[in-house]
Order: sequence, then structure tokens, then C-alpha cells
Amino acid sequence: MDVLLLNNELNLTVPAGFHVMTEAERGKLQMPYGGQWVGLSDPERHIIVTAGWKQAGGLAMRLLSGRDLAKNMEKNISKPLQPLGYKPAGSRERTIAGTPAQGFGYSYTAQETPMYGESYAMKRGQTVYYFHFYARAALREESLPVWEELLGSICEA
Repeated sequence: MDVLLLNNELNLTVPAGFHVMTEAERGKLQMPYGGQWVGLSDPERHIIVTAGWKQAGGLAMRLLSGRDLAKNMEKNISKPLQPLGYKPAGSRERTIAGTPAQGFGYSYTAQETPMYGESYAMKRGQTVYYFHFYARAALREESLPVWEELLGSICEA
């Protein structure tokens, strides 16, 4: 398995069956925030995961809590997904690489296929990290353990 270095700070182990997305694949995704990001795809299991980061600029951004970041992230994700039947599925909390992360689940329909997603935001120092998971709703129960494994693999570099 490959290990990706995120922002020279965190290691993320790429699970078996995934590949790092090409620029062409990345170009098909709309990312709701600025900054750098990597995408992972498992075409056989119909799962996409993205991990992004950006520097927290300005005093206001530094004062935002993880919960504030997650709420803002949900607004940025839900708005373009409204035409696709976006439905919230509740808030989530977890620890990623020893850092509290706040997130939420949601569903929507893409190209007539029901989808399930989860997103998390966390702050480490002056950096905000975002983690997103997208899978077919029909495969949710099989896909969530893969997501859990991936999030659990993230550790300090």
C-alpha cells in the first residue's frame, strides 16, 4: 500500500484497490474550498475519497472552531447539491491523527444513482484539513468500513 504525505505533516495510507486520481479525474470534481488536495478512487467499489488542506488565514479563520468549520463546509457542499436532492444525515465527531474533527453525513443523487457522503474538517495549528467520502448508497454498508480504515490510517508524518 502507498502512503501519501499531506502538507508535509500527515501520512495517509492508501487502501488496497484505490489509486491516486489523475488530473483528468480530479477535474471532474468540484471542490468547495481553496487549497491543495489529493483524490483517491476505487472504481470497483465505487468509492471516492479526497483529502485537502489550506492555511488558516486571518484572525477570524484562526478563531473558528472545528464545529464552525464543519458548518461552513456543509453550507458549501449542500448548496451545489440541492438540485441533486441533498439531504443531511446528521453531524459526526471523531479523532483524526490525534486531533478532534467535526463533520456530517449526507445523501444526494448523481446521474440517477443514489449516493452517500461524509465530510470532516479539522484544524492543526494554522492548517485546516478536509476529508470527504463519496460512495453509492446501495453499497454504503460495505463502503463505510473502508472509509473508517482510511481515516484511522492517518497519522503524523
